Amino acid sequence: MTGARRRLRQHRLTAPCRRRRLADVPPGSVDLVLNNPPFHSHLATTDATARTMFHGARTALRQGGELWVVGNRHLGYHTQLRRTFGNCTTVAGDPKFVVLRAVKR
Repeated sequence: MTGARRRLRQHRLTAPCRRRRLADVPPGSVDLVLNNPPFHSHLATTDATARTMFHGARTALRQGGELWVVGNRHLGYHTQLRRTFGNCTTVAGDPKFVVLRAVKR
């Protein structure tokens, strides 16, 4: 959270920064979720945690709310986001990383 706050100040932006478990957030109460899900669980590479986080974000978001995800391109999060949200757009990326956006409709 310290890094997020520093970047906001650096760019003269204001936004509340809260680190909360999505399970503790009332359904339909959030406008924006920023997410960089882990893809290692012990020694295994898996997207199970990401899938859980994507579903939690969908529940927490209001209609029109957005989930932004930063991840390694090879993980193919866009496929899971399309399944979960019915949409996904690529906001930015390079050969290794991608920033994705899904909107709750």
